[in-house]
Amino acid sequence: MKSAFTQYRGLPRDLYILATARAIASAGAFIMPMLTLILTQKMGLTAAQAGILVSAASFSYVPGSLLGGKLADTFGRKKIILIAEVVSAVSWIICGFFPESTQIIPFIIVAYLCMGAIDPTSSALITDLTPPEQRKTAFSLSYLGHNMGIAVGPLIAGFLFLNHAQWMFWGDGLTTLVAAVLILFFVSESRPDENTQAHNDKEASVEGSVWPVLLARPYLIWFTLANFLLTFCYAQLFFSLPLQLEHLFGDFGARNFGWVMTVNAVTVLLLTPFVIALTKQIHAIFNVAMAGALFVIGFGAIYWATNMWVFLGTTVIWTLGEILSSTNANAYIASHSPQSHRARINSILPLIFGMGFGLAPVIMGHVIEARSVNDVWLLVMMMSGTGALLMTWLGISEIRREREVAATQMNH
Repeated sequence: MKSAFTQYRGLPRDLYILATARAIASAGAFIMPMLTLILTQKMGLTAAQAGILVSAASFSYVPGSLLGGKLADTFGRKKIILIAEVVSAVSWIICGFFPESTQIIPFIIVAYLCMGAIDPTSSALITDLTPPEQRKTAFSLSYLGHNMGIAVGPLIAGFLFLNHAQWMFWGDGLTTLVAAVLILFFVSESRPDENTQAHNDKEASVEGSVWPVLLARPYLIWFTLANFLLTFCYAQLFFSLPLQLEHLFGDFGARNFGWVMTVNAVTVLLLTPFVIALTKQIHAIFNVAMAGALFVIGFGAIYWATNMWVFLGTTVIWTLGEILSSTNANAYIASHSPQSHRARINSILPLIFGMGFGLAPVIMGHVIEARSVNDVWLLVMMMSGTGALLMTWLGISEIRREREVAATQMNH
């Protein structure tokens, strides 16, 4: 228990500021969870129209991420984070003056684009500030900050939605500005170049565009494909699981899904320090493989679940997988990317395995229509297991490769 909390001591000061800024920004992230309701109830759009606009806003994250990664590698991480946060904040504040007008939709899309630029740049900055042995802890600290904010943000948004919609936008903008001010004054700039000492050969700076760099590192591509399977399975939390609960519990399905989300959030906040402390010495890729195994158990058990207590128990299991995956996937990518291309790789790879969130509703929707919502969990078990096996194979191959390199160096 002691090591679970002492592991966060001794990190660079900038990381504590970044985690605090992320917690503040996440606590004020009122619009994202309420966007569909804003479009339908406040603006009077149909569900179909709202769906198109939510998709458009979500897809704006993609060019934002790619552009942010390129600019961060070129001009520096801190500059891009600050510019993106200020533009995002101004967009939200403008929306607050016309909270029920469709004229604010372009500003919403701009804000989403800026959020896309912030995520890979922040990941690159955390990587710049930490040696490989501290990265799991550093990413888990950022992950904790995000979840602390998310635990209260949607709740506050729910109270503001009915009569104070303008303060949802203004609150989102103001908390983003507060986060930007913290980063402006207390976080150092970072932009590794060819003269920056790399922690290992895998992180050494290289020349050229990002695509040849990725093709020269097939292990990153294999990791991304395996992680796509796990992300696809995790996405069932937001699509198939609500439908399963509605199927079993009728009108109480939505309420029970709320309980699932509450248990998920509490588990993340209470157990993340302990999970990271217990798995700190295990190779990141084997931790992600373990996440896949926990998905097999946690999501797979839903196939047989009929009691709400069983659903809550399985939630704890797959949430442990979420913790392992979220913190170790970033650490693995960070330790296998050249520092000259960190932000770009951090923008491209998460987008690829993040496509699992976009494809999951479409594919599983057809499965549910053709079979039943219950059969989804058998497919999830198989896909999670495949992802876990691929991760394990990749980890074993990497250890074997490292031993061969070490043996060659000893012979010379």
